[in-house]
Amino acid sequence: MGKYYERLSKRLRAKQQVSSFRKVSIDEAASIILDIPQGDIRFTFSMLDKNQQEFYEYYKTKEHYINDKYYVILDRECNDDRFVGSHFFDHPLWNMRIQSLKLEKIHDWCLLQEIKNQIVGEKFEALELYPA
Repeated sequence: MGKYYERLSKRLRAKQQVSSFRKVSIDEAASIILDIPQGDIRFTFSMLDKNQQEFYEYYKTKEHYINDKYYVILDRECNDDRFVGSHFFDHPLWNMRIQSLKLEKIHDWCLLQEIKNQIVGEKFEALELYPA
């Protein structure tokens, strides 16, 4: 990244205040997102449809992070056929899913960059993919 873009990025990110994330289990994340007591999560799982159950089964082994506004799933393996691949020019690809706890749309690259920096670090690059 050029020096101009580094300065612009820092200036724009300074306006974004993102509280710290904490690593949680998928069950704890689900209980927070669904606003149910953590002990009742298995009851909720039995109510999920097939696609939701497949999502749960795949992502239960991934890293989950949450703060007061956002929920992030980090998949460092990308071993699912639905992904583009696991490497890009011999560099490993990770899939990071970021969502608002209020299910609001997020399309502020400074905010997304700040979240990425908190979860994986500033030295990692990120790509946003728009599927066909």
